Amino acid sequence: MPTAPSETPPAPRPAEAESQIPAATPGDLSTAPPLPEGPLLPVARDEHGETFLVTSRAAKSGDVADFWTYEAFIPAVTVGLGVQAVQGLIHHAVDCPSKTDQVVASAGYDETGAPVVALAAAPAEPLVEGSAYARIAVKVCAGVPIPTTGTLAGHTAALAEARQPPSP
Repeated sequence: MPTAPSETPPAPRPAEAESQIPAATPGDLSTAPPLPEGPLLPVARDEHGETFLVTSRAAKSGDVADFWTYEAFIPAVTVGLGVQAVQGLIHHAVDCPSKTDQVVASAGYDETGAPVVALAAAPAEPLVEGSAYARIAVKVCAGVPIPTTGTLAGHTAALAEARQPPSP
């Protein structure tokens, strides 16, 4: 997870497309970006929930893959003082040559989609081979077109899908 809300985020890296949605100011819930309503591509599922690529918020600029992921937390994540986040939005900036991922900002949301936490940027870290973020980064870094089939329409549908038992 990103660093404490008291830290100052670094300047955002260059990006294109809808990925230029401003990042939330740490601790200021009024600046949390809206949850996605457009196509979400399922990427990975495990015992902690499901990760989706926000297809309209993925682009490559120079050596940087800039993308957003929507996360459905199963079970919900406690973010402090009993407040729980059931969904999240994370803005990634991946340095393609060095294979490092910097979380530019992230926010957690409750069941209704209201923001409950806005976190600061985290330092760049190596991508974990085989992880959802690494799989996305490989494709965006290579300029592979994002699939348009198999997507879900918005965060509400994605959260409902994530809550379904896995197919046998």
